[in-house]
Amino acid sequence: MDPQTVPTPKPAGQIETVVVLGLDSATEYFFALKTSDEVPNISELSNCPSKHTLHESTPPAEVTDLLAIAVDDTSFVLTWTAPGDDWMSGTANRYDIRHSIEPILDGAAWAAATPVNEVPTPGPAGETQTFTVTGPRCRTSRFFALKTADELDNWSGLSNAAPGLAFRDQLWISPRTLQRGNEAYIVFRTKGTQTRTVTVHSNYGWVNCEEFILKELASEVFPEGVNILTYDFFDDQTGDYFPEDYYLVLVCLKLEEFAREAIHFVH
Repeated sequence: MDPQTVPTPKPAGQIETVVVLGLDSATEYFFALKTSDEVPNISELSNCPSKHTLHESTPPAEVTDLLAIAVDDTSFVLTWTAPGDDWMSGTANRYDIRHSIEPILDGAAWAAATPVNEVPTPGPAGETQTFTVTGPRCRTSRFFALKTADELDNWSGLSNAAPGLAFRDQLWISPRTLQRGNEAYIVFRTKGTQTRTVTVHSNYGWVNCEEFILKELASEVFPEGVNILTYDFFDDQTGDYFPEDYYLVLVCLKLEEFAREAIHFVH
């Protein structure tokens, strides 16, 4: 115990209290003390009570702002805000970062995803962290996600699934098949130095395409770089879900042809 935290003795008969910090969770500790006067004449050893510290069960918070950007053919740069050891307080113990070509949205997808080697050590809560993932796999667009653990293996929830568009890809739509309740990710890259709006070429059939998606693409303004749109194909008017519409979107956008021919970027 730091001598600076030990209190000065009170007059005889008064109750003393001191808080001991920095102990391990769920661990038994023994305590004892001696007292001295100004000479110093030192007392005999006190009794020696023991007590277990409580088991610390508060996990780190889940990361909600994970972002993946390809910087060349073999590298993605990941950025996120570090959670804490206890939710958003302190410094966590370690990360588990994984990647997949499918969205990492639940425990099954997390278990099937591929772990990233040599991940960084967590920084203090609230700190922005950056980590570069390298390798041949980076030539393919993919999703990234992470979890965080404290020193007692209390694991956070799953982070957001960060879609990373590969360096040479202009468009990526995932997943290729859609089930009820899933979301479709449309990730595309805009070029130029000014803010752009997107219009779809008339040759690709406005009438035959899913109108609410193409209308949003045509009306929104997107910054330069990688942009991410998500859809769940739920119709608010009918109150039903239409995953079959996803097939129309895939056909209409023509995957790679979308970026080269079917889409125009205009001021």
